[in-house]
Amino acid sequence: MKLKDRDLEAVVLRVTKYKLPTRIVALQFKISQRPVHQIARLSKTTGEIPKNRRPGRRPYAVYPVDLRAEIIQAKLNLDLSASVNPYSAILFNFFNKSFLAKFIYF
Repeated sequence: MKLKDRDLEAVVLRVTKYKLPTRIVALQFKISQRPVHQIARLSKTTGEIPKNRRPGRRPYAVYPVDLRAEIIQAKLNLDLSASVNPYSAILFNFFNKSFLAKFIYF
């Protein structure tokens, strides 16, 4: 059962202020003892009542509009390419292809 923020506050109060055993608090909220221990420990270490995280995924990264142009410009300026190493292609064609296939990664 997923606890709401007010339930988290009630768990913290019952464990810390009223000194109820975690087993009883877990039975009251119909959850296992582990989350009760975690909630109580978190509230003792931070001194605050924990809050639920917002559901959902994190948003996508925001990239600049001209990112593609910047990548192309850097490639041209630095003379970079993602092509295959020419020596490995020559060796691959020259020797037994099945033998070198284990050693050369394209």
